[in-house]
Amino acid sequence: MNYYVYIYYDPTTNLPFYVGKGKGGRMYHHLKETIDTTDNKKKFNYINKLRKNGLEPIISIFKDN
Repeated sequence: MNYYVYIYYDPTTNLPFYVGKGKGGRMYHHLKETIDTTDNKKKFNYINKLRKNGLEPIISIFKDN
């Protein structure tokens, strides 16, 4: 399985707020985190702020393999 670099964008500004590396479904893992399971509270709070406004982050693969 190949690794990839993914980016989370704010849908209101189209600016990136998180960049990660993963394989498989890793890029969606952050959407299921809780305050107790996250290792990045800033990212977690940003996603929650978007969700409180009825929005979801835009997730894009920047580089594959």
